[in-house]
Amino acid sequence: MRQPDLLLLNDADLTYAKIRLDERSLATVVGGLSTLDDSLARALCWSAAWDMTRDGEMAASDFVRLVLANIGQETDAWGISRIPTYASQAAHLMTAPANRDAVLADWEEGMGRLMRTAEPGSDSQLTFARMYAATATSPAAVDDVAAILSGAVVVDGLAVDQDLRWSLISALARTGRFGETEIVEELTRDTTISGKEKAAAARAARPDADAKAAAWKAAMLDASTPNETARSIAVSFNQYGQEDVLTPYVEKYLDAVGDAWSNLGPHKAAVALDAMFPRVLASDDLVARIDAWLETADVNPGARRYVVEGRADIARFLRAQQRDAG
Repeated sequence: MRQPDLLLLNDADLTYAKIRLDERSLATVVGGLSTLDDSLARALCWSAAWDMTRDGEMAASDFVRLVLANIGQETDAWGISRIPTYASQAAHLMTAPANRDAVLADWEEGMGRLMRTAEPGSDSQLTFARMYAATATSPAAVDDVAAILSGAVVVDGLAVDQDLRWSLISALARTGRFGETEIVEELTRDTTISGKEKAAAARAARPDADAKAAAWKAAMLDASTPNETARSIAVSFNQYGQEDVLTPYVEKYLDAVGDAWSNLGPHKAAVALDAMFPRVLASDDLVARIDAWLETADVNPGARRYVVEGRADIARFLRAQQRDAG
């Protein structure tokens, strides 16, 4: 019996369905998704591949390779903006520990290459530039990000405006290259409320115990912190590769859950408990610690929900790691 290279269920997206790709179809997608002319068909393939990765049915390493090979030719605005974020999560949290360094090196190099080969001035180029900065870890890549910020390196068509400057500064703060001096210096260029919020996020990203303590207090304990500033800090607090400085916040988080709802109010507590849950520390030991806490904790159901959902995310990451290990 003849079999097509790609068998796509729910083609034209006529119903609500969670679809899967068979082995032959998946190989076709990994090798040449960008050759599909139909943007909706591509979207269904992207969605299926990501669902399979999240559910531990596709190796995270393969998903990263799929994205690097095909996202540069994608034309759908949603796909360009969201899919690299999914791939970054897959590379950092869903790859097997034995594979991770190699995958992350490929991801870093690939984002830099895509930034430089994208259509100059396009939304794709800007997306790839932000992701390149967010994933830059090697000395060469960090040097490159710093040079783009300073203007020593010019990427054809890439406008380094104030918003992108803050993205680059936050990335350099995350790696420890930039500290308080550089953040304050940037604030003299951008004295807007948005600038102050982005500066707070850059401070929270630093791999420094004092910086984390100040960020924790502002976002999780201090109800007077303005809403958007607190959100910016909370989203920036947990960073990949900062396990040493973040590990103490597992217990601090669990201790804070009980009072967050009353201290911060439902909205601000929901933002903090969701964004500051220690997903980047995913491990079997962390699952066991959370399970033990859930057995005995008597807290507001709304607050408890974020612990349950965070625990489910970690379990998903660990299943994906097992699949990636083969």
